[in-house]
Amino acid sequence: MSQEAVTSPPRPPRPPQQQRTMTLGPSAPIHDWEVERVTLMQECKDYRERAERLEKTIQQDRATYDRNTSSLLREVKMKESLLEKRVQDVERQLMEQIQDLQRQMVAQQQEHEDALQEQKSRYEQTLAAEQKKHERRLGAMQDRLREATTQQQQQQNVESGSATSEYHHHRHDELESLRQELARERSLRTQEKREWQLRLEHQSKSGTNTTVTSPTTPSSIASAVESSELQRLRELFFKESQHQAMQHEARVENLRSEYEDLLKEANNQLETERAVWKIEQQSAVEEAVRVERERMEAKMEEERNEWRNKLLDAETSMSKDATAIQTHWQSKVKEAESSKQTELERLKGEMQVVKDRLGKEIKRRKEMQAKLAVAHENEQRLSKHKDRQLALERQLDLIQSDYQRAYHLAQNLLAMTCNYQRKEEEEEPLLADLLLRSLYACQTTTSSPPSPFMDHTTTFLF
Repeated sequence: MSQEAVTSPPRPPRPPQQQRTMTLGPSAPIHDWEVERVTLMQECKDYRERAERLEKTIQQDRATYDRNTSSLLREVKMKESLLEKRVQDVERQLMEQIQDLQRQMVAQQQEHEDALQEQKSRYEQTLAAEQKKHERRLGAMQDRLREATTQQQQQQNVESGSATSEYHHHRHDELESLRQELARERSLRTQEKREWQLRLEHQSKSGTNTTVTSPTTPSSIASAVESSELQRLRELFFKESQHQAMQHEARVENLRSEYEDLLKEANNQLETERAVWKIEQQSAVEEAVRVERERMEAKMEEERNEWRNKLLDAETSMSKDATAIQTHWQSKVKEAESSKQTELERLKGEMQVVKDRLGKEIKRRKEMQAKLAVAHENEQRLSKHKDRQLALERQLDLIQSDYQRAYHLAQNLLAMTCNYQRKEEEEEPLLADLLLRSLYACQTTTSSPPSPFMDHTTTFLF
């Protein structure tokens, strides 16, 4: 590889920089369409700013509305929480009262059952004692009657028809006494029965009408009295239980209706307060709007009257000529003001055009500065590449000079070892071939055993 092959192509000459003359003012005349375009752009900008202001106002109004709504919702939630708390307190009080009533009812029922059981046991004891006493008395009477009957039969069998009247009189007296005693016993039983009936009627005044059959024996009287008393007590207990249950149900219904009335009253009060608040707010807003409208109308009417009075004073004070002169000069002033306003608008439009052009020029200059910076950066990069290329070329020159020296040394070594001379038609061998030939010649001169590597190398070379 020669030095000419690695040299870089010649650098093209840098084109001359174009000289630009930049001015701050407009370099071209300002046309009407440019002024109109700038005016339209300015109007669009004004409309956009106005829309942004309106949007900000809407956002502020919406934020105010949200704050008011949130405050109202918090107030409503607070009232609802207070109402719920009050309802819970009322419910808790009602439940406590109901539980107290239930406990009282259970206690009263237990007391009633205990009293009923005690009265029942007392009546059973009394009935058992009375029944035993009646059974003893009846047994004694029956024994006496049986003895009298047996004695009478025995004497009737023993005595004949001629018995004395004294014996009959004695037996008749004894039978009469027994009959009287039996009558007294029956009257006593009847009196006791009447007393028991009066007592039962006195005990069944609450509405129970018990009919007791006329017993023929004290046991039947006792069983009838016991059954009637038990029936009366059972009915009395049922009626008292039913009465207590009805009272409790009525009280619970009253409490429930009172709770519902309180809840309805609280809801109605809340709705009424909310409606009153809305009406008050609406009336306050309407009142403020009405007052402001009246104030503005009064002020406008006052201004109109003032100007009307001024015009009347001016018209009455000025003559016709003065009025004509005044109208002439007023028209002149108006024309001058209109022309001045038109010129001012024109100048404003031209100023906007100049501003637009200056903005575009500033933007173009910034782009040119950016391109110039990129060009400087590319130029620095190119100079770095050129410096690197020069360093590589110097290294290549050193390598070529070392190669030439090594090549001449290899030729001399080969000529010294085997008297080698290159023919003219033979191509110039490479440095590696020369070195291999020299190595082979050195081996053949020292008569060393041939190696397969050298045979392979010799075969490759020749």
